[in-house]
This record gives sequence, structure tokens and C-alpha cells, in this order.
Amino acid sequence: MKKLATLCTIIALCTGQALSADNNEGKKVPPGLQKKGGVPPGQAKKNGQAEEATPATTAATAPAAATAPAAANMPAAAAAPAPAVATPAATPTKPATLAEQKAALEANKRAINQATASNPAMHKAALQHISKETGVTIEHLREQDKNFPDASDMGLLLGNVIAKKAGVKFSDVLQARQQGKHWAEIAKAHNVDFGVLVQKSSQLAQTLGATGAR
Repeated sequence: MKKLATLCTIIALCTGQALSADNNEGKKVPPGLQKKGGVPPGQAKKNGQAEEATPATTAATAPAAATAPAAANMPAAAAAPAPAVATPAATPTKPATLAEQKAALEANKRAINQATASNPAMHKAALQHISKETGVTIEHLREQDKNFPDASDMGLLLGNVIAKKAGVKFSDVLQARQQGKHWAEIAKAHNVDFGVLVQKSSQLAQTLGATGAR
């Protein structure tokens, strides 16, 4: 019995070794596949392409490096506001008082009389200016001057200005003047701005002064 048992044991061992050797031989990798790590050449090539494609894919899908902020997104530099230039307020012109207007009229009267006194050429120049301002002909002005010798060129000018604006006769205006009324009173009685008379007399004085200077 012992011999039979020993024989069975030996047979079992031999059988186990034979099976182990067969299994090892079944697991042997052919020489052509050993260089490829046991992977068939076609599969190895595909794996290699996949490995090469992986970095490119990674690079393509990798988040882009942070770029500098776009100039459009950056806050624009605040432009320095131009300094405001203060405009000086216009000082309202103070109207001349009645006394100042009367004084100016008297000064113009003296300048006109001084220019035309004993000077026929300057008297003619005065008549030409008055005719242009009032629309009265020079012939009619000479007739008025003859009828009112005390009027002077100043009276001819102011009398015709009032007569034209008020629609009255020149003779009526001069009669009020002969009665001792001031030109300011006569203008007021006919609703004529006395400042206009002062302006007209100033223009005549300037014209005669410019004429005498030539």
C-alpha cells in the first residue's frame, strides 16, 4: 500500500509539472512580438499614433495662456477737462441823463456854428448833410434858412428831423423854438426821442469837422 501511494504521488507530481510546462509554453510570446511588448504590430502602430496625437489634443484643448487685457476693455484715461474761461459779464451801459444830453447838444451846436460861421463852403456842406438826413432838398433848406435866419444850420437840422418824425410843419417847430422852448421840450411835445436829436447833431458836427480838416 505504501508503494502504491508513493507511486500515485510521483505520478501526480509528474502530471503537475507537465501541465505547468504546457502552460508556460502557451504563454510564451513569439519573437516578433517581444519587441512590441507582446502587442501585435498593427495594434502597436495604432497605439503609437494615439500616443502621438494625445499631446496635440492636449495642447489644443489646454486653456489658452492669459493674454494682456484688451485695450478696449481697459478703462480709458480720463481726459483732463479744458479749463473754463470765465466770460466777463457785459456791463450795461448807463443811459445818459437829460442834463448830460443837453450839455452834449450845446457842445455840438458850438462846433457846428464855429465851422459854418462866415464860411460859405462849410455852410453848403452842412446843407448837403441835412438834406441827406431829412430828405429835404437843398433849395428848400435855403428857403427855410431865409425865413428863419436865427435857426442856424443846427436849427435847420433839428427842426426838420422833428417835423419828419412827428409829421408836423417845420415852421411850427421853429416857432416853438422862437418862443424860448428848449429842443428837449419840443421833442417831448411831439413824442420824439431827444437822444435822436443829440445823435444827429453829433453826426453833423463830425462831418463838418472832417470836411474842414481836408
